[in-house]
Amino acid sequence: LEVKGRFGATALVKSASMGYMGTTQLLVEAGAGLEAKSNSGKTALDVAIEGGETEVAAYLRSKGAKGKRDAALEGKTEEEKRESEEKMRLIDAAASKNTEEVRQLLAAKADVEAKDQDGDTALIKSAWKGDTKTMQLLLGAGADL
Repeated sequence: LEVKGRFGATALVKSASMGYMGTTQLLVEAGAGLEAKSNSGKTALDVAIEGGETEVAAYLRSKGAKGKRDAALEGKTEEEKRESEEKMRLIDAAASKNTEEVRQLLAAKADVEAKDQDGDTALIKSAWKGDTKTMQLLLGAGADL
């Protein structure tokens, strides 16, 4: 369960990155390590979040998985944690190609230049997904190129 492939990803990391809920659940139930990292230092939770695989990410969190975001929040106050999570909502919505949520968050004055733990903005996430509708919204809201 902890064998790593060509890019250092375990089966769980690969499954989570592709959004395969069934295989992710099977691997977790079989005892796959939730904290195993790829060569780039990312856990299954990290790649699920990064890829906009919100259901898989929620499942992994429910099983106790931790990721880069969790490490970044250690030692912060509850208020600081809440503020950080608020900033991440726009990035997560863009990563999951949720154009309507992006629209709502921008209307609520979400920080279009907020960055995740890897330095990526919502615009970068939507470009990575090829989501031109979300990109147009973000650019219209003043996202920096």
